[in-house]
Amino acid sequence: SVCCVRAVLPTAVRLQAAPTSLLELVTRGVLRKRQSGIMNTGLNLCALRCDRFALYTASVRVSSTPMIEEQHAPDAQRRSIPPTTVGSPLVKRIAIAALLIPILLLAAYVGLLLALPCVVVSIVLGLREWYRMLEHDAYQPDALIGLIAALGFCAAAVVQITLHVDVSGLVLCGSIMLLLVRGMQGRQQRRLVDQALTLMGACYIGWLMSHHLLLLGLQTPLNPGWLDALQLSAGAAWLYFAFGVNWMHDATAFFVGRRWGRRSIAPRISPQKTWEGFAGGMLGSIGMALLSVPLYGLPVSLPVAAMMGTAGGVAAFFGDLAVSWVKRQFGLKNTGNLLPGHGGLLDRVDSLLFSIPLIYYLVLLEMRIG
Repeated sequence: SVCCVRAVLPTAVRLQAAPTSLLELVTRGVLRKRQSGIMNTGLNLCALRCDRFALYTASVRVSSTPMIEEQHAPDAQRRSIPPTTVGSPLVKRIAIAALLIPILLLAAYVGLLLALPCVVVSIVLGLREWYRMLEHDAYQPDALIGLIAALGFCAAAVVQITLHVDVSGLVLCGSIMLLLVRGMQGRQQRRLVDQALTLMGACYIGWLMSHHLLLLGLQTPLNPGWLDALQLSAGAAWLYFAFGVNWMHDATAFFVGRRWGRRSIAPRISPQKTWEGFAGGMLGSIGMALLSVPLYGLPVSLPVAAMMGTAGGVAAFFGDLAVSWVKRQFGLKNTGNLLPGHGGLLDRVDSLLFSIPLIYYLVLLEMRIG
């Protein structure tokens, strides 16, 4: 009987989901063993029934053991049940924001000497996340040329600030030529879509992020403000304005959407973004824009500041939504894991990539018109 149990048990375990056919399986196994001469021909009917009962009991124990272990397993080991620490992601988000915001404000206050290294590091880390997402989806980006192009846009911003010459078009033309030439080299030529996505990453991260430097380099005269004691430069004041509009939009949209959000804006792209949260974010960005005029002494009227706050809030929303759409395309939840509670760097600066360039060009337009 022991030989019969050992011979049939592995097959019975594989058929845990169908216990009704277990007795038939035992019968077939016993007959095969009898035909092969392994079992003794003297087994009687009573012993066979005992074997069947013992085998059925053993299979039931095997099938029920993982269920019992799963019920008593820790929450972190069960994929179907989320961790019970609901507040920990929010705590991490606040802690990371409390660490990064002073660094950004200090870099803007010091000026180009400190802001340039911060932008360069952000471009490198952002491109690294972008190209890793591409590789995750079986693309083969030309990371070297992409990095050169992105840093070229950053260098073009510095040239525009110091020499007042816009060479970003030259950087774009050179990047396109380099990517096309690199695509034709080698026995195994690169796909055109890989080169196009490489250039897209350089423009999306390098060119858009270089507008932080361009906004910091503005030299518009400021009016008397509440923070005159800080002796802020005009570029730092405008960058603080853009930061405040963006961060206030994100914060108010998050908390209003979490408390009163009901109707989703884009359920297929980002189900957690609601119309209620968007409305709260717009009110927050407009309010922060109006507050920034007397706070920093910005040389614009309140209606113009409200218009800039509205544009900055809308751009911040679409910047966040754009990264969510990209992550959906690649089947990823986050762009990376650099920042706990936020995900990757692109998850944190996604709204800034759209709002700061728009605010920069609106300020230029206001300076020309005014």
